[in-house]
Amino acid sequence: MKSILSVVVTLAVALAVQAQIIPSVEKCFQSMPDLFLPSSETMRLDLIDYYKSGLRSHVKGPFDNTMEIKDMSDSYLRVKTSSVGDIQIKILPIDSASTDSSAFVLAVVRTVQGPAAASDMSFYTLDWQPVKGNYSAPKVSSDVFWDLSMLDSLSQRSLADNFDELGSVEINPENVLSAALYSYDFNSQDNTLTVKSSAEKQLDKAVFKAVTPAFRPTQFYEWQVHGEPSFVLKF
Repeated sequence: MKSILSVVVTLAVALAVQAQIIPSVEKCFQSMPDLFLPSSETMRLDLIDYYKSGLRSHVKGPFDNTMEIKDMSDSYLRVKTSSVGDIQIKILPIDSASTDSSAFVLAVVRTVQGPAAASDMSFYTLDWQPVKGNYSAPKVSSDVFWDLSMLDSLSQRSLADNFDELGSVEINPENVLSAALYSYDFNSQDNTLTVKSSAEKQLDKAVFKAVTPAFRPTQFYEWQVHGEPSFVLKF
């Protein structure tokens, strides 16, 4: 009985220590430097309080832009920063054997709709210092979003017959693959990252309609801590 109680107490202490050492994304958002999101700490605290209270979490920013928390968990936060942009903050582990704050990084994703969505990702320590390491967004090339053999087949059919639906559309695979803007979306509950191609917004409407059968709009990656932490293609 004593041994079981000892194990329970040890686990409780370990969890308590971990909770003290590893800040939640809420704490990281509060301490975020203004250069990441022009706002005061009071504004960010108000956003958090509104969200946790079940109210619409929005405040006016210094440039008359409306900021609103769209999603928040212990490890994730998404803030709509304007009508065309948002920022995501995700806490990711870099050492599965440690619970110290240095065993985690902040992945910060900024996305702009212009109208094609484009994202960039950068990494920081939990106190917002640039991370010195080889961490990066997934290595994505535009061809992963296409069935290349089908795309080639569609291009060969194009302009071949004016009575064919494709007959009035010229498909150049090289031009299709040049649509190379992507958006990143973290899952709020785990370390999955969805990468979505913005090709639909980049290509001519008729061309995109013609090549849609070959289009695979999303790819899924998972952050894994084996050797050098990195994003790994899920399937």
